[in-house]
Order: sequence, then C-alpha cells, then structure tokens
Amino acid sequence: MGGLLVLSLIAALAAGCGGSGKKGSSTTTATTAATVVIPGVNRKIAAEVPTATKSKGTLIVASDAHYPPDEFIGSDGRTVVGMDPDLASALAGVMGLKVKVVNKPLSTIIPGVAAGRYDLGMSSITDTRGREKRSTSSPISKRAPRSM
Repeated sequence: MGGLLVLSLIAALAAGCGGSGKKGSSTTTATTAATVVIPGVNRKIAAEVPTATKSKGTLIVASDAHYPPDEFIGSDGRTVVGMDPDLASALAGVMGLKVKVVNKPLSTIIPGVAAGRYDLGMSSITDTRGREKRSTSSPISKRAPRSM
C-alpha cells in the first residue's frame, strides 16, 4: 500500500508542475505571508489513492516541526506550517483529500508510517542507507545530494 501512495504522491507532484486548465484555490497564511495555491482534484490521480486513505478523506502527514522554513510551529503555537505542509496540502488537493499535518519527533515518523499511524512522512528527513531499508522514498530524493 505504501508504494502505491508514494507513486500517487510523485504523480501528484508531477501533475502539479503542469497545467490542467483548472483553476486552484489560494490561501494566505499570516505566519508565512505567502500565497499557497491549492490545485484542483486530478481524477486520474485521485483514482489511485488507496481505498483506506480515500475512505478517511484526510491524508495524515507526520512532520517534525523544528526545521524552518521546511516545517515549524506557526504563530498560533500549535499549527505546523512551512513549505512541507504547503506541499502536503497541494498533494492532498490533487488527490481529492483534506490534509492533517501532525507534529511528531523525527525518530517516530518512519516507524509511524510503517505502522499505518500516518499516511505520509514529510519532514527534513535525509535519505540514508538505513532509512532506505525501512521505507520508500521518491527517486528524486535518492538522486539528491545527502548533505547541503
């Protein structure tokens, strides 16, 4: 199931790069003072979402909110904000889902996804050989440099 979700997310990301002719919605967050465009549902991608995830209607994303600007706690003291939550919202939108980003310690994200507590882990997670044995990451992250 995890592989299918990863493939769906990669496809959603790729679809987000192209034009569909449909207008998305946009929201502005006071914390980041940026406009986030949420794309419309892509029916082909939405059809690939696993039934269990689709039936919940919400993509549960675990993130360790200690790595600004990637992910951090917003000015309200509880909401996870940043570019990873923005990307999660866009991916969920393409899949026809809502998104809930939860703040969890980095060491619990991959085991939590493997156990089904979260649908996706999006955080400042470096791709290492050990993590590759326990999880599936996108081909893009496997080609990316391991450090910056």
